[in-house]
Amino acid sequence: MNSPAHRVRHRLPPARWPTREDAARARWFSPIRIGRQLTAAERTWVPAMVPWRATGDGFVTPEVLDWYARFARGQPGVLVVEATGIRDVRSGPLLRIGDDRFIPGLRALVDLAVLHLPGGGLLRDAEKLVAPLALVEAVGFGVGAEWLLSALAGRRTRAALAAVLVAAPVLLLPALAWGAAGRLQPVAYPREWAAAREVMAADPVPGAMLVLPWHLYLAFPWNGNRTVLDPAQRYFTRRAVGNDDLELAGVTVPGEDPYGARLAPLVTGPAPFAPGLGAAGIRYVLAFKLAGVERFTPRLAGLAMVLDNPELSLYRVPDPAVAHLPGASGRGPVLLADALALATLAWAVTGLAMAGRRRKLVSSRRSGEGSR
Repeated sequence: MNSPAHRVRHRLPPARWPTREDAARARWFSPIRIGRQLTAAERTWVPAMVPWRATGDGFVTPEVLDWYARFARGQPGVLVVEATGIRDVRSGPLLRIGDDRFIPGLRALVDLAVLHLPGGGLLRDAEKLVAPLALVEAVGFGVGAEWLLSALAGRRTRAALAAVLVAAPVLLLPALAWGAAGRLQPVAYPREWAAAREVMAADPVPGAMLVLPWHLYLAFPWNGNRTVLDPAQRYFTRRAVGNDDLELAGVTVPGEDPYGARLAPLVTGPAPFAPGLGAAGIRYVLAFKLAGVERFTPRLAGLAMVLDNPELSLYRVPDPAVAHLPGASGRGPVLLADALALATLAWAVTGLAMAGRRRKLVSSRRSGEGSR
């Protein structure tokens, strides 16, 4: 073995652990666009592998779930499932998807992704993404119904078709009948809510608002004790911070609000609220007088109560720190979606108005001069 006569020793640079800010600026942890509709939260990627943990018939096993759970807990940007067979033949210990009998196990794999992967909540709340499509379909349904009625001859035939079209939404969505039966109806917010909003709006000191009890869904007496999504996030002008986790029977699906996740240890722990809330940029604590809120009352010592009524109590946090509010700057896509919705409505109204106008046949006296 040949060894150099004079070895060159290079001094190692001083080691330093990256800070949170360094990691946030790193390209590795920055989002990346994949195709036209998919964006990964970061650029870490678990590729498709062949773990050989399924049954010989291709069913999901506990070993398969443990295998993917280990990667999912690391929260990669993309987690690719192994090659999955679609033919009805034995595939060895590889997953299969070619028959309904494989659905229960694959559903458990999807549930695992919802629990651990960033953005997995979209699989749970994907119905919110069809709202623009529903608007377009509603307009198209009306235009199509008008065309069908005008194309059919006979008064009885049109009347029968009109009855079918009116009943179609309820037949296709039986749950819609509950709305017609009084289950779905508008309610007015209590005046105590408006008083709290005015107090916070008049305060020039910035800061967010913590909402208690610490649940995503609440049941208010003024709403007939129906369970609804916490309306504080939409009613009050300040940034409302609450529990974003979806609490189900036997399982809790983690939320995706970084601000709520940051404050969860403080809210669920035993320490007083005052020191931690100020450092986190919280200016107010809004406590609805519902079941479970009483356990937070002793920990509110040190906060100034500025409002107390039968519906709620409002506390002010002294001198909150100026903190960046995660998720507070997302108005652009919302405003764009609102503009598209208004444009669609304007287009629909214009089309209906044009269709309602009587058409006149315009003729010219000169049309027959060419034949003379």
